[in-house]
Amino acid sequence: MAKVYNFTASFSNNIWINGGRNFNKPLSVMLGVQGKANVGIVLQKAVTGGYVDAGRLNTGDFEGAINFPIDHLTQGGGVYRIRLVNNRYNTQVNVTNGQLYYT
Repeated sequence: MAKVYNFTASFSNNIWINGGRNFNKPLSVMLGVQGKANVGIVLQKAVTGGYVDAGRLNTGDFEGAINFPIDHLTQGGGVYRIRLVNNRYNTQVNVTNGQLYYT
């Protein structure tokens, strides 16, 4: 059964979900935003001695709340940290209701 980490965030450049905490095999990220947003969801897998890039999903422009599956980037299992990157320059992203689903 999936676990859920609830969060809010406000950023103009990028931010780590829960300060860069590791999550076991993330499945999806739900983002509820104020106004318009365009976000990159960047995954890094924990390996001995650090992290390696595991992939990126770009949301494209959206409004409201949308769920973005990321399980195709974590099929090999393991633990990951997730960074949200603002793809719209000169704007602020306000995540009013975020949820990360993981195992």
